[in-house]
Amino acid sequence: MADEQTPTETPVEQPTEQPAAPPIEKTLPNDLYAFAMRDAAGRYGVITLMTNQGAVPLIAFSNTGVARFRPMAQAVASQENKTVCLMKYSNPEELETIEPSRIIKP
Repeated sequence: MADEQTPTETPVEQPTEQPAAPPIEKTLPNDLYAFAMRDAAGRYGVITLMTNQGAVPLIAFSNTGVARFRPMAQAVASQENKTVCLMKYSNPEELETIEPSRIIKP
């Protein structure tokens, strides 16, 4: 009788269950930068430019945004002959969340 060889079975890898993704954390930006000017009464106001798409406030959350808006702030300072200040606001706090309304039209 010939020796019978039993075929070796290759173990089949069972798919491993992927761990659940961690919940997405809401992170607020650390700082907000705004280009502003003082009015005659000494109150600050954020500079807003009017474009074909509407109003664009010169507000940014990063140095990249600040750099992008700096030439526009310089143009406003020259045009208005007033000093423009770069303001930095820190330690944000989410005060309210407003969800989109679900208006059903008949």
